[in-house]
Amino acid sequence: PFLFIIRVSSLNYVTPFVPPTFGQLLQFLLRCRSCKTISYTAFLSGQLAAQTHHNGMFYRDCVNRLFIRLTYILSFYHRFINVRQRPHFLRLHVSPGNLRIGFSTESPLGTPVDPEAVKAVEKTVALLRDLGHEVVEAEPQMDAKQMCMDWLSVWFGQCAAEVDEVKALTGCGDDGFELDTLAIAAFGRATPAHEYVKCQTRWQQYVIALDTFLEQYDFWLTPTLAMPPARIGEMATPGWQQSALKMLLKVGGEKLLMKTGMIEQMALENFKYMPYTQFANVTGVPAMSVPLHWCESGLPLGSQFVGGHGDEGKLLALAAQLEEAAPWFDKVPM
Repeated sequence: PFLFIIRVSSLNYVTPFVPPTFGQLLQFLLRCRSCKTISYTAFLSGQLAAQTHHNGMFYRDCVNRLFIRLTYILSFYHRFINVRQRPHFLRLHVSPGNLRIGFSTESPLGTPVDPEAVKAVEKTVALLRDLGHEVVEAEPQMDAKQMCMDWLSVWFGQCAAEVDEVKALTGCGDDGFELDTLAIAAFGRATPAHEYVKCQTRWQQYVIALDTFLEQYDFWLTPTLAMPPARIGEMATPGWQQSALKMLLKVGGEKLLMKTGMIEQMALENFKYMPYTQFANVTGVPAMSVPLHWCESGLPLGSQFVGGHGDEGKLLALAAQLEEAAPWFDKVPM
């Protein structure tokens, strides 16, 4: 939860997590003020350490900006201490309590939403109300279109790095990758470093917006998809785009293509299928899809619940309650 200023070591799900106390956090931040540039590490024991560096790569932030974010950082504390102390499966037998849930059926990108997706959420809302939960129409306040483009830019950059790594490890060439992967990697290399940093910086705004929303609601409910499941091959890159990409990759025209706005158009064309799932990807919160609605085609169309940091157990408790009320175990996609 202490995003952007703390590097958290990999969580060991066998070892119980002991969160830092409020006093430890405050002491840590005060220590940071005496450092010019700082690298942060959070240990599973809950002890925090700061070390000054003068050279090399590290996570760092301007001291003034660090303290401006102090209130924001500590606002995460109440969620941080709720990181599970016991296995999540034990929550399957615990009632989630009376929840307050915000829901939305409109696409945050302004793209069309199929009536089946709307029906899926409406059906879920009715079931939640029957179970005693408060459900109201509401959504986080953020620029979702910009968020998706920022996520895409970071994804491009990560793909470029991974392609280079695979080439270095295996000795393979471009023929070892699909065309779409090569194109994404090329777009990643064409993205200037400062634009990549701007994208990651804006992620802070999205985290704050979602956390502000989840201070009022336990979960945010949306369709998992904006339309029924696509047929195999339906989302494949059209032939004319494949030909254009091959030509651009040969002549190194990816930078020119990015300036035309064509990438944004292609991205929105793909995002129209799943305009809701990027919120959890970008902000790092848990989310789940529950198959409560089945289309006339015989395929499920899920309802997505987005929770706050550390809400995995509460999500599973709700899923267990929903499955008990509307079982789906014996349903098989046709």
